[in-house]
Amino acid sequence: MNPLERLVRAITAREFRSTREHELMCEVLIMSLAGAGFVSPNPFVGALVLADGAEVGRGVHRIFGEEHAERAALNMARQRAQGGEIFVNLEPCNHEGNQPPCTKAIIEAGIRRVIFGGYDPNPLTSRQARPVLEEAGVEVVGPLMAFATARLNDSYYHWHYCERPLVTLKLAVSLEGRLSAASGDSQWISGKVGRGYGHFLRQTHDAVVVGVGTVLADNPRLTVRGALLAEFMGEYRHRLKLRQPARVILDPGFELFHRREVEEELEKGLREEAEHLDTPPLNIFRKGMPVRGEIPWLIIAGRAGAAPAGVRLLPGVALLELEDKHRLSFDELWEKLGSYGIRSVLVEGGARVARELIQQRAFTRLDLVIAPVLLGEDGLGFSPVLGLKHVEDGPDLKSPIAVPLGKNVLVSGYRTDWLVRMVKGLGR
Repeated sequence: MNPLERLVRAITAREFRSTREHELMCEVLIMSLAGAGFVSPNPFVGALVLADGAEVGRGVHRIFGEEHAERAALNMARQRAQGGEIFVNLEPCNHEGNQPPCTKAIIEAGIRRVIFGGYDPNPLTSRQARPVLEEAGVEVVGPLMAFATARLNDSYYHWHYCERPLVTLKLAVSLEGRLSAASGDSQWISGKVGRGYGHFLRQTHDAVVVGVGTVLADNPRLTVRGALLAEFMGEYRHRLKLRQPARVILDPGFELFHRREVEEELEKGLREEAEHLDTPPLNIFRKGMPVRGEIPWLIIAGRAGAAPAGVRLLPGVALLELEDKHRLSFDELWEKLGSYGIRSVLVEGGARVARELIQQRAFTRLDLVIAPVLLGEDGLGFSPVLGLKHVEDGPDLKSPIAVPLGKNVLVSGYRTDWLVRMVKGLGR
């Protein structure tokens, strides 16, 4: 079992039963991730068509606005779908959007049984498939794995929960929660599989946020790289195309413009040989491809009034001014990123950003990649002072999971129980 399969097993553990239906739904959940990077703001959806117990068609929703998973699977199965079953992680849509309703395709194909993982939170189609399919004589089974379906599509569910991007704070830490040694060295706390998980998060999130201090100190690329992604996904890596997230630099005083020649470096970053120049640009100024054309590929966010005047930026690069002049409001930042069409945000640090994020309670999910190493009390921590009197007063993660990642262990959970409440609200 590779690390991606272990992740899915951990997510499905609370609902999994040793049945054929549950095994096939786990496969569909993994399949659905082949759309990562290209389907947002739509969810990840996969589908399997079976006839007499044998697979005759499979499909994935791969690109926003294009063919849905059910239709792709039915088109592969063709006439063999007649009298068969279809497994799909999200209930089939029953509305006319960029694509026609999948319920119609299922009925026309002669499918006799639909097994679905969870209800769609989108009010345009939520809970509409069952009555339409049953009226046509199709047996409907589900939701089979409602929480697991929502967990793998948490950014989609979160947007329909509060119309704000889901924010994942991901940190690689030592056993005592240190981000680096006292010297500042942090490469590498996580092993290859742990770093591969980080690249998986970049592939599955619309944007990645990092503080200006990390940009200047570590010169990160913040791009998805196939070789590391394969360390986490294994054979499944080759089922998806790479796509780069929008990169967001949190720079309260727009310090970059005082420390670097931003306009010049952005121009250099367009050249293929940029890294070989005598004075190469910062890695974050190098435009990774492909990116989503409708979202800026680079956003520099800081306080209103601190941005330099008359700056000439390249197409796809934006300055984002935040109104709160006392401290950067993450809530304001998330709202403005959401207005660009960003539905999910990955925060990779550094320590100052992580502390402020925790203090403002402005993250949705915390992912800690823990290494079996001690870095000492003088290492750099990420938690702010909480002033707790009792252990029970400490914030605890909701719906936590733990997954082995090579020599690391992933601990992941939510700041609140919003996802459990939402899944319960959608009903059985």
